[in-house]
Amino acid sequence: MSRSHFMALFRDVVGTTPQAYLTGWRLVIGRRKLSKGATVKTVARQVGFGSAAAFSRAYFRKSGDWPSLGRQVSMQATEHGS
Repeated sequence: MSRSHFMALFRDVVGTTPQAYLTGWRLVIGRRKLSKGATVKTVARQVGFGSAAAFSRAYFRKSGDWPSLGRQVSMQATEHGS
């Protein structure tokens, strides 16, 4: 199967490109790690982004919030026993 054929089939079945699917999945994993208190820099490296800035931009495009804000909110909830 050619690369272009695979990409077309993937898009037909999944509804998005392989790259967009992979980025979305990496962001889901990143959000979970941030909610557990990991730093943006550490999460970016663990989920395969080249830098914390690249992860932050992708996170913002997908969610409309910066990842550091999400981390702060989850840490405050933990501190207050929520």
